Amino acid sequence: MSIPTSRVVSTGCRGADGTGAWCSRSASPGCSTASITAAGIGGEYSAINAAIDELLTARVRGRADLAINGAYWLGTALGAASTRVLLDPRVLPVWLGWRVCFWLGGVLGLGF
Repeated sequence: MSIPTSRVVSTGCRGADGTGAWCSRSASPGCSTASITAAGIGGEYSAINAAIDELLTARVRGRADLAINGAYWLGTALGAASTRVLLDPRVLPVWLGWRVCFWLGGVLGLGF
C-alpha cells in the first residue's frame, strides 16, 4: 500500500511548521507556516471525508466520521490548553515558550 502524495505533503508542512518556528527569531515565520499548514489540513480533511463516504458502509460511516473528525477538535483543545502552560513566563521564558508551542505542534503533526 502506498502513501498518498497529499499525506506526504501535509505531513511535511506540519514538520516544517514546527521546525521553521523553532529556528526563527520572531513569531511571524511560524504564523505564516502555520497558515499554510492549516490550508493543507483543510484539504486533507475534505479528502478523508470523501473517502469515508465512498469506502465505508452506512452502518459504520458515522462512527468512523466521528472518530476522525472528533480527533481534530480534541487535538485543538489540548493544544490550546498546553499554550496556557507553555506561554506562562513563570514556566518558560517568553523567548522560548512560543518556540516550544510551534515545535510541539510540528512533532505532534509528524506523529499523528
